[in-house]
Amino acid sequence: MNAREAAYKALNRILNNAESSDIVLAELSPQVYEQDQSLFYTLVKGTIKQKLHLDFLLSHFISYEKTKEDMMILLLLGIYQTRFLDSVPDYAAVNETIKLGHKYFSKKTCAFANAVLRSYLRKKNNIEYPHDKVKNISVHYSFPQYLITQWIGDFGEDNTIKMCEFFNKPSRLTIRLETNKVTPDTYAKHLNISGIGFMRSSTHDNIFKITSDYNFTNDEFFIKGYIYIQDESTLLPVELLDPHVNETILDMCAAPGGKSLYLASLTNDKAQITAVDNDQERMNFFKNNLKRMPHRSINLVKKDVLYFSETHTFDKILLDAPCTGWGVLQKKPELRIQSQKRLETLIPLQQKLLDKANTLLKKDGYLVYSTCTINSQENEKQIDRFLTKYTNYIIEKPDKFVEKNFVTGNYIKTYPFKHKMDGSFAVRLRKTA
Repeated sequence: MNAREAAYKALNRILNNAESSDIVLAELSPQVYEQDQSLFYTLVKGTIKQKLHLDFLLSHFISYEKTKEDMMILLLLGIYQTRFLDSVPDYAAVNETIKLGHKYFSKKTCAFANAVLRSYLRKKNNIEYPHDKVKNISVHYSFPQYLITQWIGDFGEDNTIKMCEFFNKPSRLTIRLETNKVTPDTYAKHLNISGIGFMRSSTHDNIFKITSDYNFTNDEFFIKGYIYIQDESTLLPVELLDPHVNETILDMCAAPGGKSLYLASLTNDKAQITAVDNDQERMNFFKNNLKRMPHRSINLVKKDVLYFSETHTFDKILLDAPCTGWGVLQKKPELRIQSQKRLETLIPLQQKLLDKANTLLKKDGYLVYSTCTINSQENEKQIDRFLTKYTNYIIEKPDKFVEKNFVTGNYIKTYPFKHKMDGSFAVRLRKTA
């Protein structure tokens, strides 16, 4: 299958059926011609990232109410190429889009699509963008106005624009190395010999940021379980938990397993790690990861953690809570167009998960609460509520567990505009009684 047809199918599933881009891309990628892989990913991720901008452009030429959802996907795909892909000539982008359209639509419908795209090319320089600051940033960088408003209030206009620019760039593959299996120098030598470009992290010896094409699934280091695809920010909550040999550790929302695997690695597979999750697809990923990277210390439990029970309490608990994902909008662009109402369901869920963690943690045990969002309502305000309800908990400062560059007051906070990695939050709590 060529890149454009695969992208059309993927975007229909992601935008019209609300499926995960990671899962859809993983399913369709094997069906795409090898030489088209890069274009396929660019078309899918790029169209989703720029959807609000593309919607604005198309609004000058079509009526949304009269345009069917599957035709909208074709138009978005076509106009994305003409607006954002300099490597594709305008005439080729339009011709290839209409050629694809003939496989799925009538001649009359394709003629309509052709007219829309060619009208855009003729009149694109006359399109006037909003003069209002928030609306202009929202359209230009393709983020909802409510997010831009909140970010300007929280971080200022300059940092908001820097963050939008970061999120709109193609995501860089980040590798965590299993240093108990292979040394960083050995892996660096392997990448150099293979002609793979990379940068080393300044704060983690086990993190490599890939800067060129890298078919890692065929790499012997991946096949042997020496490497795991994992953003550097996700290591910090695990390091904050400070896991030790022989401890009982609960990972409450564990799938697809990156943090559990890192817990096992840090303890040389000599802790007792219980990893709980109820999402079947994500648990399947976890199981596949465990086959490739065996860790006897991890016990998988497929269950809604709110209904999970155990005969003993745990020494340490990691709660990486479901969240809005405002810190990972570069990798998961569809989250930027999620309903604002989703936040209304996430806040109570996070509270319930924290309540559950309290029942499972032993006295003098440690709880790390983390998210991949930069939203204070889900982060420090959530912890403020928890500490008001449970006065037998205290915050332990993170300075002695992670680099001070990641520390803001009592919390770990990473920001794309500052750290050039995903946005995240983590806090360490000790149960005193």
